[in-house]
Amino acid sequence: FRTCYLATQKELNFNWQDNLEHSLEHSREKAIESSDKVLNKLFIDLPGLERIFDKLQKYEDPDSAYLWGKWFITDPSKGLVKKEAIQKADVISDDLDDLSPSSELEAPAKEMVNVTDVDQKAKQDYTLQHHFEKVDTIDDYDGVWRDTDGSDELDEHEEALDELSLQNTVRVDDPVHTMYRSEHLRNAFIPIVGEAKTDAFFIHYDEWDTAKKQYQKNYCKVFPAEANKIDEKYLIGTITDNALLIRQLRKKMARVISEREQSRRQYYGDEIDLDMVVENYAELQAGKSPSERVYIQQQKKQRDISILLLMDLSLSTDAYTNEGRILDIEKQAVICFAEVLEEFYSRFQIDGFSSRTRNNCDYVNVKKFDESWAKAKNKVGGLEPAGYTRIGPALRHATAQLAKEKSRKRWIILLSDGKPNDYDRYEGIYGVEDIRKAVLEAREQEIYIFTLAIEKSAKHYLPRMFGQSQFRILAHASHLPEALGEFYLRISN
Repeated sequence: FRTCYLATQKELNFNWQDNLEHSLEHSREKAIESSDKVLNKLFIDLPGLERIFDKLQKYEDPDSAYLWGKWFITDPSKGLVKKEAIQKADVISDDLDDLSPSSELEAPAKEMVNVTDVDQKAKQDYTLQHHFEKVDTIDDYDGVWRDTDGSDELDEHEEALDELSLQNTVRVDDPVHTMYRSEHLRNAFIPIVGEAKTDAFFIHYDEWDTAKKQYQKNYCKVFPAEANKIDEKYLIGTITDNALLIRQLRKKMARVISEREQSRRQYYGDEIDLDMVVENYAELQAGKSPSERVYIQQQKKQRDISILLLMDLSLSTDAYTNEGRILDIEKQAVICFAEVLEEFYSRFQIDGFSSRTRNNCDYVNVKKFDESWAKAKNKVGGLEPAGYTRIGPALRHATAQLAKEKSRKRWIILLSDGKPNDYDRYEGIYGVEDIRKAVLEAREQEIYIFTLAIEKSAKHYLPRMFGQSQFRILAHASHLPEALGEFYLRISN
């Protein structure tokens, strides 16, 4: 642990740069100050070391100096690690957002702000106006009339923005490309958790708080529902457009799933058991009665697998790649995969999830384990993106569903970019650690989770959440159907 820790500390350049003498006590204090960032990167690069670290923390009065030691002197002539390496230490806690603001300015401080709701209807009903006098002005936004615009024009508006009171704020789902930062009264930033749906049935689930190292009991509300929108046209189009892919998947899976096993010493069967014929001849020669069990039966191997396909239905799946919209690629992959699974009498369930705060975690069922695919297949096309990606509660509910299955092998296949986020606090290390706990909870029940992700940056946080061999990042979204088939063949064997 010390060797790896010191190597990471050196890589991040957390050492003295001035070639001066520093006391041992001061050097140890600096090492403790930088330890969080070093540990963050260390556990990303080498997840197995966290178990060692956790074990060391259990000792009474551990001497932390043995863990992170002290700052050493770095010779500037040897070439220092670039600033980018230090930034990697916060790769999880900084949320890894590709849509980070491109410019930022400081605003005057405010003592108190009001949170204003956005009137979506007023925005939709707004009539476009053309101003012939080309004089633009800036005014306080009260949540109506104007649509939010993410373009970067902060430099041009800086002088005018300084004249605004900035007493009102709104929260929207749209990405931004500029940031106008202002100091407000602290409780203006208390997370908005929203009100739960009043009459709908829900199930409570715990959530892990990594800062407190404890579960928050009954913290999240999951609202199970049935998918009810039918889109037969989408289904037919998907099957028609992917007919070749479905045939290829069927052919690959047939080689493994259709394998047969022999049952010897049967009263009837497909062929004669020659070993029994020889044995019976010997029995006759010895004057004994021969056995009538002289046949071999060929039977299909029992795979004994239950799979729950869990689809990310958050707004992040509304994004587009070169191959099309991410959610459409998810839906098409699920349809193709299910078409083949149904032919081989495999047990599978299809669910989806999204969220809008811990009090509103939606979990929609498309097909149950005991439901025929023919009855459910028209529902997949009707799924639409909404909300955010609070993965922990969805995994816990999926685990509860799969725990009822009697199969020997039970798997959840998560189709998502894997990046945790929600309208209230769920970004960064908090969400990552909660998902990791949900995965460990499932393993305790002998339920395993495999993630298929399209997001390239997922490589930074998926190992921490799911484990090194429990995910696959696809270079192209179009590879998703094949990846599903390959994974199923892997667990079948």
